[in-house]
Amino acid sequence: MTTVAFARSRSVIASFVAALLLAGAPATLRAEEEALAPAGTPAPEPALPVPPLFSLKETGQLALLDAKGILLAPLRWDGEDWLKFGFGSAAVVLTGVLLDQPVQEASQRSRTPGRDDFARGIQRFGAEYSWAVLGGYAVFGLAAKDREAMNVAVDGLLASLFAYGIATPVLKFAVGRARPSADLGDHYFTPFSSSNQSFPSGHTTQAFAVASVIAAHDSHLWVKIVAYGIAGTVGLARIEQNAHWTSDVLAGAILGTAIGNAVVLLNDRQRRGAEGPKVTFSPLVAPRGGGLLLTAAF
Repeated sequence: MTTVAFARSRSVIASFVAALLLAGAPATLRAEEEALAPAGTPAPEPALPVPPLFSLKETGQLALLDAKGILLAPLRWDGEDWLKFGFGSAAVVLTGVLLDQPVQEASQRSRTPGRDDFARGIQRFGAEYSWAVLGGYAVFGLAAKDREAMNVAVDGLLASLFAYGIATPVLKFAVGRARPSADLGDHYFTPFSSSNQSFPSGHTTQAFAVASVIAAHDSHLWVKIVAYGIAGTVGLARIEQNAHWTSDVLAGAILGTAIGNAVVLLNDRQRRGAEGPKVTFSPLVAPRGGGLLLTAAF
């Protein structure tokens, strides 16, 4: 009995000692590594902090950079950019000359109560429904910690600010075009007047600004088709509602798409720059000499 008890006690003591050795092994190994490391070797870089999903400060910085990039963009345009601008402008002018009156007359002849109800509903994707879509991306991004969804919400908000909140009102005021419902014809303009605000279509501009942001962030073809399909239907609804001419809608589609894509491009560059490689230099002192240590964190 005594021998058995002593054997059990020895087993318990051995297990206890082994546990202590295992617990102290990492600290012992770290101490040995530090003793063997050359003098002056810099400590390992701490892990880079993960940026928050949303920051008011960062969003404000993006807004300032976007404003600068969009306003000064024509100064950096090359021949291809000016060609695109000229083609878009010509398309709007030709549409106004050739299609505005015929399309307006045809759309009003074919109006029905059912089409009116559908148009009144779908056109909200160029107004309050577009904000609901961006809000959905923001909620999902925060709940699922999905950075790409949060970027869609932020970029969509900024694109809406520049397209729907700034560019559209300025153009409406400067052009001063009468709406079809005013029965003044498709060539009635009162520039720098707040009474006539048909050009461009604000609903269409907003719908395409949000659609272009979603399409730019998502590689799925069906998402792009749905986004641009809804935006295009918003434009058709504004024509059916006799609120805009066809050229107003085309101008809004071009304006919203251009600003939406520009915002995504500018913000992606800024985000890559903020999260890109960080290169630092520090002196290196070793037992047999020294030098300069370059550290790159990716």
